Amino acid sequence: ILGKSEPELRCSILVGMSEVYWVARQPDKAAEMAQRALEIGRDLKHDHLCALASFELGISRNQQLYVEEALEHYRQARVCAQRVNDRWFDGWLLHRIPTALILMGRFDEAEVIAREAYESALQTNNWRHYSLTLGAMACAALARGDFQTVERHGHEAMGIATRSRFPFGGAMALQAMACAHALRGAHAEAESALDKLVEPGCIFENPGQSYKVSATVFRHLVQAYKRDPED
Repeated sequence: ILGKSEPELRCSILVGMSEVYWVARQPDKAAEMAQRALEIGRDLKHDHLCALASFELGISRNQQLYVEEALEHYRQARVCAQRVNDRWFDGWLLHRIPTALILMGRFDEAEVIAREAYESALQTNNWRHYSLTLGAMACAALARGDFQTVERHGHEAMGIATRSRFPFGGAMALQAMACAHALRGAHAEAESALDKLVEPGCIFENPGQSYKVSATVFRHLVQAYKRDPED
């Protein structure tokens, strides 16, 4: 409708459409919208719009499990955000990068970024998104078998998620805690963590189907640990 006029407005609309598509679990369409927005932002040499578009592109690629590409888009978005001294948006990116690094098994790098994310949260008071970093670090601790750290990060992430009503870091932490409990034979505690994941109003007002499926898978894991190994 806008044709070639109002390029900044077209770019902003495309960014918004990209977010709608990845929330709707249509990452291909989300990536298409974000890529078009990024091209406009680059033509305009508009760092703020480029940062937004790169972020949306990173989210959509992560959703498609192209994790290395997602990480690169997050980093490009940080460069653009830092050029315009947007500390708040730079923090958004910092809080998501550890998850991508952990998915690639790069735990040491994730811990370095997590420390930077903590400093960012101190400066901007953006503890809401810092819960994502804590959830990611709980997963890293789980992979290393450090169950006490899983508990510490998990409880802190849950506390922030409950106060801010921003659920995603808490959801990551609950799944890590469920695994940690199951591995230590604390089966009731593992089941309790999964109950919280899917209980309406606890983490999510209305837990989506993907989390219900995830909880079911984890419950099978808990049941497997409860049985006699010879069975």
